[in-house]
Amino acid sequence: MHNGANNIKQLKAISLQYLKRYQDEPLNKKDLPKAESLLEKLDTLEIMNLYAEETIRKKFMHSLIDYAKNNDSTEIASLFKYLDFLGLKNMKSDFQVAFTQIKQIYGE
Repeated sequence: MHNGANNIKQLKAISLQYLKRYQDEPLNKKDLPKAESLLEKLDTLEIMNLYAEETIRKKFMHSLIDYAKNNDSTEIASLFKYLDFLGLKNMKSDFQVAFTQIKQIYGE
């Protein structure tokens, strides 16, 4: 298990190195297979910056409060679309359960 954690740290460091490199120079055709391979490996891991995760959760809580006060689910619907776009299916599912419960309490 410890080895797996080291692999994740190493993969994350390598990906950050590539991202920084490609901010300054365009991706050329010979690097494309490397980039695709790295992306496939990253896709298999659920790596999320804790700050980003907490920021999303705070936004969801603000959206829930707004819904409870105004019965307006526009922000929540937008957040669900963003979560779909980002591929955060587990987070979206958790939020949907919470939103369903809030709708039952504050109902439309």
